[in-house]
Amino acid sequence: MADMGHGLADGHVAFLYRPDISAADLDALRAVITEVPGGVTVAGPVSNQKSAVMAVTEEKTLTCGAVDTKALTSFTTTWLDSVRG
Repeated sequence: MADMGHGLADGHVAFLYRPDISAADLDALRAVITEVPGGVTVAGPVSNQKSAVMAVTEEKTLTCGAVDTKALTSFTTTWLDSVRG
């Protein structure tokens, strides 16, 4: 997470996920990440994370018990719209 701090300060979104999520969930998460306009996301597994995935910004965090592509996309889009003005 420390490596992602600079990106968060620049308005990016970090997607943190448990390394044991299913291949299908990882594919769904990759689709969300790669479809973000402007490519302003970073992602990585977190071994001690309890939730399936977290979307983290400098000011807000979305925690999902399962990979919820609609919630992740909405959170990311709303955040990026707010920082782009």
